[in-house]
Amino acid sequence: MQYGAFQVFDAIKQYVQEHPQTRVLFSPNWANGTDVVARYFLDDPLPMQLHSIQGYVENSLPMGEDTLFIMTRDEYEFAITSDKLADIRVEKTIPYPDGTPGFYFVRLRYSDKAQELFDAEKRKREEIQESDIVIAGEKVHVRHTYLEANDQSVGIFQIFDGDPYTYAKTYEANPFIIEMEFPSPRQVNGFSIIIGSAKVSITVIAYASPDAPPVTYTFEGQGAMEKPELTFDFPEPLTVQILHVEQLDVNASTPTKNHVWELTLH
Repeated sequence: MQYGAFQVFDAIKQYVQEHPQTRVLFSPNWANGTDVVARYFLDDPLPMQLHSIQGYVENSLPMGEDTLFIMTRDEYEFAITSDKLADIRVEKTIPYPDGTPGFYFVRLRYSDKAQELFDAEKRKREEIQESDIVIAGEKVHVRHTYLEANDQSVGIFQIFDGDPYTYAKTYEANPFIIEMEFPSPRQVNGFSIIIGSAKVSITVIAYASPDAPPVTYTFEGQGAMEKPELTFDFPEPLTVQILHVEQLDVNASTPTKNHVWELTLH
């Protein structure tokens, strides 16, 4: 076990005994399998909850005056730079062997402008994103739901890269919307989609040209760990320039992380 287990869990146990009314949140990012390690040292039920301050910055979550966060050093540095947090007060620290702080016991609150920032971010996430990617050697304009990551190494292109182990996932939306606009019309007979073990309802809306009337089909299927790919054929071949796909995880509520590993037209 890496350094810190005895040190932090002994301190948590003592803190909870001295502050029984405090809701203690301990970062799960400190180690792999933090919940298992915590139960080993503190038994069940745990006297605290596993939660990272990052979740409270990404989403507006209940945070009362009786809440204490136990953060790693990286999380503390992240917290003090966030415009959504204010009145950050360190009650105690647990040092690493070199004497530098390793864990921070912190009380804080949302800033006066936090809700305004959350609202603006939510509006941004509700907007359809657009990008140009290469599909089967051809440049295609793609519109899609806001993804959890939007950098050069992770993005919508990963569901068209031919690799069944890469994926894109929504930040919070269900259904996952994927719309492809091709440079010119082509014939499409159906599609395959890798969706893991989810039960899905997939709506496909096809346009032969941007101003053509739509043709709509809905398909349903259940993925499985041993067979995560579903294949559907259209009742008849379609001439398509714009193909709009909505993949709904039937058993998931919103917000959720909706995954697609691969989408292949045939």
